[in-house]
Amino acid sequence: MKKTRIVKLLLVAIVMITTLVGCNSGDSEKDGAMEVLKAAMDKTNAATSSSGSITMDYEFDMKDSETENMSMIIDFIVNNANDAAILEMMTAIVLETSEGDQSMSIYAKDGYYYMDTFGMKIKVSASEGEEYLDVSNQISLQDISDNQVITAKMKESGGDKIITLELKEDTVKEMILDTLEQLYSGVFTEDDLVVENYNIEYTIAEDGYIYDQIIEFKIAFSMDGEEMSMNVKTCVVYESFEETEITFPDFSEYVEY
Repeated sequence: MKKTRIVKLLLVAIVMITTLVGCNSGDSEKDGAMEVLKAAMDKTNAATSSSGSITMDYEFDMKDSETENMSMIIDFIVNNANDAAILEMMTAIVLETSEGDQSMSIYAKDGYYYMDTFGMKIKVSASEGEEYLDVSNQISLQDISDNQVITAKMKESGGDKIITLELKEDTVKEMILDTLEQLYSGVFTEDDLVVENYNIEYTIAEDGYIYDQIIEFKIAFSMDGEEMSMNVKTCVVYESFEETEITFPDFSEYVEY
């Protein structure tokens, strides 16, 4: 159905924008928090190896329909992210819906990406696949400008620093629309989307790395005259920034494309 496809596209857009971080503040009220956050972001993104998980929970509310819940769980290990020739990566993705679970896995080893999904096992060279399979890049924290942040607050908790950002609605709408435009032109316009309470919370440990990121927001949109809304909560947890051993499957069954 068209609606199902559009909702899935919207989910893809949300997944692609839920690793955001602010930087370079010019507002004295935000300066302290943003300076600490920028330094932690730089250190976290400079790590060539990392492991952790991303959990995304979605709650859909459609008029005259039951509320539907969906979750996506991503476990990842990335080693040698700075060199595609020796990059090793494991990404296991599970999508949980009321209609059942779907899973896929993506690996990187010896200059190839390997993908196992919907009963298909394929491999592509790193040079061919890095544009759309480079999950290690998508996991990285990405910059936005200071004028897109409404507030930035910092507090101490047991040696950790907790920083909370509130982003402007127009910023999030623009990011969603830009991503959707790359995937499927003309799906939504700015007037179709309403974003509420987009907040990001970061936990920065004493070693200077960002170990936790929690993003929560609500998005409402209209399609074919029907009003819909979606509550989104994303939790990113880094477990380690050291190289972690990956148990790879037998790649002999993967077909090269």
